[in-house]
Amino acid sequence: MKLRTLGSCAAAVACILSVSVARAEMPCAADIATLCKDVPAGGGRIQACLEENEAKVSSACRAKIDSLAGEVKLAAVVCRWDIGRLCSDVVPGKGQLASCLERHEDDLSPECRKQLADMKK
Repeated sequence: MKLRTLGSCAAAVACILSVSVARAEMPCAADIATLCKDVPAGGGRIQACLEENEAKVSSACRAKIDSLAGEVKLAAVVCRWDIGRLCSDVVPGKGQLASCLERHEDDLSPECRKQLADMKK
């Protein structure tokens, strides 16, 4: 399945997860070490590197990314109201919406807070 660029809400939530993709216990650790070893983590750079190297990404890593993409889409729906309420003045891109949500963690709706916490596990 082709790795996709997500909409701005989903991309904001995806940035929150970018650290999750880079964790050593993740199926993508070997791919990251091989394909993206010189790419600094943060701002979605690891995800972009994996997307650029899509043809070389292992099937285990691809499956994990696809799973995370489904979670991101769900979180974007769950957190849409919070993004509009708390981060409407933030221009999407470079993890700015994700940072906004993290800054307002105490103000998030219980549903959004739970979804984001579940995704970070």
